[in-house]
This record gives sequence, structure tokens and C-alpha cells, in this order.
Amino acid sequence: MTIHLIRPKEYRTSLWSGGKTTELFIYPQGSNYKSLDFDFRLSSASVEIENSTFTTLPKVLRKLMILDGEIEITHKNRYTKILKKFDVDEFEGDWNTSSVGKCIDFNVMTRRGLKSELYQKFILKGKTHTIEFCDDFLVIYLLEGKLNITFDNRVVPVKEKEVLVCESKDKVSFLIEAQEESSLVLVKITR
Repeated sequence: MTIHLIRPKEYRTSLWSGGKTTELFIYPQGSNYKSLDFDFRLSSASVEIENSTFTTLPKVLRKLMILDGEIEITHKNRYTKILKKFDVDEFEGDWNTSSVGKCIDFNVMTRRGLKSELYQKFILKGKTHTIEFCDDFLVIYLLEGKLNITFDNRVVPVKEKEVLVCESKDKVSFLIEAQEESSLVLVKITR
């Protein structure tokens, strides 16, 4: 099992047609988003203009969660729906996708047959939550708050806007304890 704690100063931020995007983690490390040579990529983007068009990403499966704000997302000739805070939409990267509204979102992009789960969790101060997984990757992105994450008799403190990435093929159990009221995004990636 390997663990990486990634701090905001390590993130890469760039511009896209609708605002800014911040790459939180890309795998394998050293992959390049523009070359589409990654297996998976996690990012958070701001949609800063009222009408935006999503970048076309062939052979990429996308999951998008709204962290703040609200948008109406349209996949041309497929469907349109409203996404509010913590709502998730899943779509193919080569779909003709646009949105109306402004938001901050969280993106999971997978390739090469990888599968992902994306969900949000609140933990009240002093409360705990146990996560067991035997997936290839578990990623915890702390939106707000402060956590202590315990596994294998090791405690890792995680602060707001930090990302904890665990890679393991064996069954792993994490005890998450909120030092403050905390809101986190959880991602599981499997082959």
C-alpha cells in the first residue's frame, strides 16, 4: 500500500475556455492531461462564464460533481439536467457538452476501462467514519474541515483542500475522525 498526501501548493492550475482548472492528481505520475496519456485524472474547475462549452476528450469517461453553485448541463442530442451542490453527472468525454450557470466542480476522468465511484460525505466534529476498500485507489479530497485518518496504526492529519491518495490491491480499512466539522469528496478507482 502506498499513501500520498498532496497539498495545495503542489497542484497545477491552468485556464480553460470557461474559467480555471486545478489538477489535483494524475496517474500515472508524469502523465500529461493535454496528451491524454493518463489512466485517471482528478481536478477541480471553476465555471466563471454563464455559457460554457466543455473540452472534448475522446476515450475519456467523465464524472462531474458540483461543489458550489448550480449549472444546467446539456449533452447535445442526449439529455439536459440541472446539477446542484453535490449532484453528479457521468458522461463520455467526446460528447458535445455545454452548460449554463456558474459553479465550482470536481472532475474524475478515467481511461483504459477504469471504473470510478464519486460521492460526498459530511462528518460532524468528534465523529468517526470507517471506510473499507479493496479497490486500486481511494482518494479523499477535504473540502472543508480537518481530519485525522488512521490506518495500520498510523495517523495522517489532513487539512482543508488537501488530497490523500491510497493505492492498494489488498483490503484496507481507514478510520476517519473529524477534528472539525468536515466535508469530503471520496473517489474509488478500480481496474
